[in-house]
Amino acid sequence: MALLETLPANTSGVGRTPQESIAPNSLSEHADFEQIITTPNLHCRQINNYRSQHNNSSLEEKVDPNESYAERVRSIEQKADAQKKAAHRRISVLKSEIKTIRTSKFNALLRSSALEIENLFENIGEGGELARFLLLEGHLDDSYYQYTSLFHTGRLSPNDNKFLIQIRAFHTPEPLFPIDNPNEVIAGMREDDFGLDYALNVRLVDALLESGEHKNLLEKVFAYLSNEFPNQQEFFEAYYTTGLHIGEFMRQFIDAWRGFVPAAIEDSSAILHISRLIEHLSPATLAREREEHPELRAFAANNLRDLLDLLEGMDPSKLEELRIETKDLAAIDEYPNVARKLYEFGHYRLNAANFDYIFGSILGEETGPDLRKRHYSRVRNSGAEPLLNRVESDLSAYFTNVLLEMNEDDEEDIEAILAVMLHDELDANDVEAFVLRQTKLLPTLEEIPERYQPLVFRGTQIAPTWSNCLAFIQSENFGGDALIAFLGDDEVRTALLKTPVPEPKEALPLRQFLIDAEGLADSVYRDYIRALPKEFKAFPNAVSAGKRRILIEERRVTFNAENLATLDGEADLQTAFVAQNIASYLRDPSSYSIDDSFRERLLATDISDDEKRALIGLMDLSGLPSLPERAGIVGPILLRANGALPALTPEIVKAVVVNTKPIGTQVQLLNLLHETLDTNEVREVLGKLSYPYSKIQTGYARPTLKRTNENSELVRWLDERNIISSVGTPFWSNDIMVNLYRS
Repeated sequence: MALLETLPANTSGVGRTPQESIAPNSLSEHADFEQIITTPNLHCRQINNYRSQHNNSSLEEKVDPNESYAERVRSIEQKADAQKKAAHRRISVLKSEIKTIRTSKFNALLRSSALEIENLFENIGEGGELARFLLLEGHLDDSYYQYTSLFHTGRLSPNDNKFLIQIRAFHTPEPLFPIDNPNEVIAGMREDDFGLDYALNVRLVDALLESGEHKNLLEKVFAYLSNEFPNQQEFFEAYYTTGLHIGEFMRQFIDAWRGFVPAAIEDSSAILHISRLIEHLSPATLAREREEHPELRAFAANNLRDLLDLLEGMDPSKLEELRIETKDLAAIDEYPNVARKLYEFGHYRLNAANFDYIFGSILGEETGPDLRKRHYSRVRNSGAEPLLNRVESDLSAYFTNVLLEMNEDDEEDIEAILAVMLHDELDANDVEAFVLRQTKLLPTLEEIPERYQPLVFRGTQIAPTWSNCLAFIQSENFGGDALIAFLGDDEVRTALLKTPVPEPKEALPLRQFLIDAEGLADSVYRDYIRALPKEFKAFPNAVSAGKRRILIEERRVTFNAENLATLDGEADLQTAFVAQNIASYLRDPSSYSIDDSFRERLLATDISDDEKRALIGLMDLSGLPSLPERAGIVGPILLRANGALPALTPEIVKAVVVNTKPIGTQVQLLNLLHETLDTNEVREVLGKLSYPYSKIQTGYARPTLKRTNENSELVRWLDERNIISSVGTPFWSNDIMVNLYRS
């Protein structure tokens, strides 16, 4: 090559960099050959390991000043590509010419090879010129039949001769062309003719089917039909109408061409093909085609009415093997025997329209609103075994396509509702939607599948009985939230509270759930707590203060020191607990850790005055002078109890009277307790009361009091005890005027 000629002698390696070294004899095979020869400076290594640089910039110009190496490569590739395309075009032309040879006239084929024609006629012998003339002018064909048939009839009828003459002249007779002696015609045809449309004659095909000797010819016919199927509908229509062996034809054709069914379904004459297939194939063969070609089943279902129009008089049982799902039984009402047979087979789609037809036209039952409101119940109660078998065999489709679509289906029997719930294959959300719209309540929990037990309680679809609630609590699939929702329903609560909460020991889980039911509204909780037959021994741990107050107010927790202690830190609840059980406390107050501050809170509750007086009797009243609020609470209670206590000292009395409100109560208390006080102590108390009572001391003042019972009593004993001088009435009013001592 040109590059090697320019390199220094004894070069052992060449490269684009000092590190790269490629042997000269492998340079042309290197992957980067194009880059190497276009590199301006190459690094060379001689045998003695001497290194030098080689100027390679002018190499391409020396080789070809007009084109670079890359351009020459492209030019070669383009030439090779052009030659390849030309060869492909020639092959394509030859293929098309080969296809036309079979239909070309014999004389035209002879004339197409002028170089060979002389050799063909060289040894023909006497009469050669005549033969040459007859052949080249087209008077004789390659079987010389057109010639001899002009003079000899033999066993062929005129129609037979005419048929053979036409196909030798490359004219295809129509499928119904009359042939009198088909076996003779078959004998007169070339084997290749059976691979073309010449053999598509009804009488010829019947003859081929009748004879076992022509199996190979029949295979050629079937091969041609399969290849040209869309273009040979005229033959099929003719044979389906007048053929003698349609069933055998279809059986063999389908066996020979396994693609017949899909092709027939896609054809414009699909109804005709499939109707003949149904009519003439055996049940076993129909079943095989249906299994191998599922589209056959769908096509028959979608076009059943049109198929039946071409199958009039056919035994309906032939449809059994197709396993079709008829979309609309009403559409074939003109064929009642077929409709009934499909019903008996169960070969119909599960939809509302088909059920309306079955109930109305086959079973003779009502199809009005009652059917749509109780659809599954009507099916189950129909007693029609074919109908029951069809629904139960594919309940999922029935449930999805029929029941769920009927929003008015809300009055199903209990047995029908339970039957749906027992089918595990159904979607749980769909079953829930179905169950929740039913108006009938499921009577007991025992028959309901565990996975749907929370649903029927949450949706209040079960009878409201204490036994159902208890059974649910004891179930493995118990859900507290579901029972809370159930108990919170107003209608459920009303029904449940009409009967007592079960009292036996076995019902304790139910009673415990009620007392622990934090999720209930307070008003609802109170209703259930009030219905409990017994007190609980302790407060529940998981309920709020509001729920504990309800338990206290409804007295459903035993009153004892331990339960009181559990309320530590909740003074209001402790006070309410003791107040609700005040009699028990007063019978044995020493058993409870209750101080005077606690008793003070109790005095403010709604217990009786006698009970409050008993509480005051338990209190240490000596501290009242320093506890004005407590003194103000004790005072009115003593007044209402209308009695003093032995432990009342002057200091206690003064504290009680002064800190009690209002002024009228203070006066009444002073009237009640004044005997405990001496004169100075009385004046001290009066001085701490509001005007004008504070002026009742000594001096020249004349305080005037309104004339009331308590004021009249006050001045009476003040006068008796000589704390005031006298009592009078001013001339301008009816008030009480108090006359004081001067000193």
